[in-house]
Order: sequence, then C-alpha cells, then structure tokens
Amino acid sequence: VVDNVVTASNIDDFFEDDGILSDDVEFDELIFKGQFNALRECLYITKALTITGDDAVLNNMAIIIMSDDVKLNRLTLTSKKSLGNLINVGGNGIELNNLDISYYPGSEEAVAIFIHDCDDISLLNSKILFESHVRDDSVKSIAVQAVNTKNVLMDLNNITTKLPAITINEYD
Repeated sequence: VVDNVVTASNIDDFFEDDGILSDDVEFDELIFKGQFNALRECLYITKALTITGDDAVLNNMAIIIMSDDVKLNRLTLTSKKSLGNLINVGGNGIELNNLDISYYPGSEEAVAIFIHDCDDISLLNSKILFESHVRDDSVKSIAVQAVNTKNVLMDLNNITTKLPAITINEYD
C-alpha cells in the first residue's frame, strides 16, 4: 500500500475480511474518502491510529477501538439496523472529534458510543442522533454510555435521542 487514502474500492488493502486492521498498515493516519456501504460489519482498530474523514460516510458499519491513542475525526456513521455498539471505545487516550452519527437500531439493544474500562477520552464537536423503538426496559438503548472510565471530556456536542414511552418494570 503506497497511499493512506481508504476508499470503498481499496478497503481490502487496509482491513481483513473480518474487519481487523491489517498488520501491513504502517501509516499513522488513514484518510477515509467517499461512501462505505456495509463493506464490513465492524472495523477493528488494533493500533494507535488517526482516522480522518474526507466526505466519508460509513453506512451500516461499526468501529471497535481496541488500542490506545486512536483518533476519529470528521466521520459520518449511519445505520438503520442494530450493530450493537456503533462505536465501541476500549482504549486509553481516545479522541472522537467532529463525528456525525445517525443510529436507528429499531427495537434491538444498542449504544451509539460505548466507552468502557478506559481513561482519558474526549468526545468533542459531534452530532449524535439516536432513535430506538425498544418495547420494554430490559433492552438497553443508549446514545452515549461510559462505564468504568476516568477523565471523560464531552463538550460542544449535539445529542438528540428519540425513545418510546414504555412502562418501567424494573429499574436498577
């Protein structure tokens, strides 16, 4: 791979069929350009990396961050089906900046951004639209969730959720 620009036609040069970042990728930054329509269910980021969007739209694709020092900048993620956690943050020193997220998981359990077991996370200047149609309170449906984390900065975000009115059977 000579160039660090990822497109729908060359994604196989950067990610394995199962979505794991290829060991051959030596760049510190990847630039995603154009439309990506369910090319992988998940992209697994397994090393320190900056991913910057250049009019990039990831349709029905999740991002799983499994490494420290990952930055996501200027990406649009949309999904009209449940992918579980649309962005799953499991590393320290993660920056999520200028993201545009629209997530409509139906009645399935889902979280737009799930931050867990990590420290020093920032979610800045992002727009999140999360709409769920769960039928009871046993199904988790959350726009942004942080669990077992320290030093999480969330600022200048626009977060809109649309959730149904349901009877709460149990509340922990």
